[in-house]
Amino acid sequence: MVLGVAAGLGEADEQQLGFAAYAADPAKESHPMYLVSRLPGANLIATTEMPVQSATDKAHYVVGIRNKRTGQLRLAEAAGGSLLRLEAQAAAVNDADVAGVVRAAQQQQRGPQPDDVAARRLMARRLVEAFGSTRRKRQMKQREEGAVVAARNADTERLGLLLGEVAARATAAGETRAEVMGKLGLYRNIPAHNPAATQPHLAYKVSAMFPDTLLAAINSGQILHAAEKQEDRQRLAEKKQVPAYVLSRLQRVSDEADPRKRRRLAKLLALLAALLQLAGARSRLPLKPPRAAKEEGGAARPGGLTELSWQLGIRRLEVLEPLLDAFYNKTTAEEGGTVYVREDAKRQLLVMHVLVVALDAEGWALAPPQFEALRQELKMSAADVVARFRELGCICKAAKLPAGIAPDGTPSAALASYSIALLPGGPSNTKTLEQSFPKAKTGAKQQRGGR
Repeated sequence: MVLGVAAGLGEADEQQLGFAAYAADPAKESHPMYLVSRLPGANLIATTEMPVQSATDKAHYVVGIRNKRTGQLRLAEAAGGSLLRLEAQAAAVNDADVAGVVRAAQQQQRGPQPDDVAARRLMARRLVEAFGSTRRKRQMKQREEGAVVAARNADTERLGLLLGEVAARATAAGETRAEVMGKLGLYRNIPAHNPAATQPHLAYKVSAMFPDTLLAAINSGQILHAAEKQEDRQRLAEKKQVPAYVLSRLQRVSDEADPRKRRRLAKLLALLAALLQLAGARSRLPLKPPRAAKEEGGAARPGGLTELSWQLGIRRLEVLEPLLDAFYNKTTAEEGGTVYVREDAKRQLLVMHVLVVALDAEGWALAPPQFEALRQELKMSAADVVARFRELGCICKAAKLPAGIAPDGTPSAALASYSIALLPGGPSNTKTLEQSFPKAKTGAKQQRGGR
């Protein structure tokens, strides 16, 4: 066989090249061979696994060997009729590590190896995204979200050390158990709030929860028009431009006589629509590059945040960008490009904002029908939604929806639901938001006595 030497070896062609042959897997009867020549600055490697030409070709190969001293060229037949390409690699591997040289050659010839887990996952994701079915894509997403990774899961050993440090500092400062437990409320995963407030509109202020630029850019005109004109409402419902829960609350805007309160209610519902659309979005939102029209007369894709705003139904970038910054983490994808990733904690915080805005739009109290409609919009169980409302300091009471008629025309039984209220009692209420928060759980209570 003949080695086709790659160009640009520098001083390598000035010296005699010596090669050592290695087997990739000697245990197998048929295995590729690797020829390795070590030079001061590079390793020259060839493999029988990927020949430039094979013996099955009809051509007859010879190699020219030039003697620099005499200036004569001698032709020699290629042994075995096979040509191998000689590749130069930087000598980053220890000269004594022969296996390392062979592995480096395998990596270059074959690409990512089976032991490269991250590379295999990336390749599998690309294949599924390109050719996989909807079911296969859903399975891959569920498996990735359920993986135990350091970014989403705390190290139990480190968490124990941190708790020990907190306990030691509390003991040194002479703090009581009640004082330490009271500090837990400062780190709740809920919207910005005033723990000392006794009125709901002072406990959760929309102006403190969202930046002014976002609130100023909210499109409340769409909600006002839909509340006044039935045809606009039907158009939004047919095109699914506004969540169903928001459409069901447009009658409150129509019934409001005060123009100032009507505009504020419309803005709250428009904000709620944007939050619900983002809550229903995927936890991973890549920014696509712009693309030209595939055919004449077709539509081009702008890519970036503009295209993402179309997909989410949040058309104004002044609204979308602050929401993404608040509830997603902007990072660089493994395959390149920008991607917004939402962790579980950010998802919970987004749901909390949805519940607060929904409460504000209903006068800080949800009736059982509204609770059920909001639960269905969020695609959550009643127990999960109730738990989130209680974390906000709400009072949740079990109730039942009245019996009605099912879509098939048969009578339906009454459904279990809840009524929600935040700091009820009006101006006479003296209970603060902090006092309404659920008590922190420190473990199961020990049973007294026994047999």
